[in-house]
Amino acid sequence: MPAPQVEITVPRRRTTRITGIRLHRAELAADEITTTRDGLPVTTVERTIEDLLADQVDGGHLGGVLADALRRHLVDPDRLAATAAIYAPAYGLALGSGRRLVQHLLDQPNIGTEHAPPVQAKGEATATVHAIASQLAGMDPDQLEMMKKAVELAITAPNENQSETEFG
Repeated sequence: MPAPQVEITVPRRRTTRITGIRLHRAELAADEITTTRDGLPVTTVERTIEDLLADQVDGGHLGGVLADALRRHLVDPDRLAATAAIYAPAYGLALGSGRRLVQHLLDQPNIGTEHAPPVQAKGEATATVHAIASQLAGMDPDQLEMMKKAVELAITAPNENQSETEFG
C-alpha cells in the first residue's frame, strides 16, 4: 500500500524534522515487533493491520493489504477476525462483526480476492511488514542508515524524563 511517508511508532512523545517521517506514540509488546533483513525494527503484519484498522484506512486499500497477508499466510485468520471485531463499528458494522468486516474489506473493488483464501482458513502469524519494506527499498543506504539510527534513538533514548527529542 503506497504511503507518502514512513510511519514510526515510539514509546514516548517525540518529534522529528526529518521529511517523510511521521511519528506515533504507542506502547508495543515485544511480539508486535520484528526486524527486517537490514536490522530495522518494524511492526508485525498483524500489528500493522490493527493500526490501519484503528486509523480507518479506506476499504479498498485495506482490503488489498488483507488479501495479500492472507494469501501469503502472514496472519492467522481467526486472530485477524478477533482484531477486526473491535473496529467493525468504524466501518459501519456491529461491534463484534470481525469476520464480516474482513470479508467486506476483501470484497472491495479491484482487490482480486479470487486469489485470497477464505477468512475461515487457518494461517500462521509471521514475518515483516512488506508495505514499509517497499518504501525502504527506495531509500539510498545513507537515508536507510539515518532512519535506522533515528528509530533506535527514539526507542532507546537514555533520558526517559525528557518529553521531546528533536531528530535531524
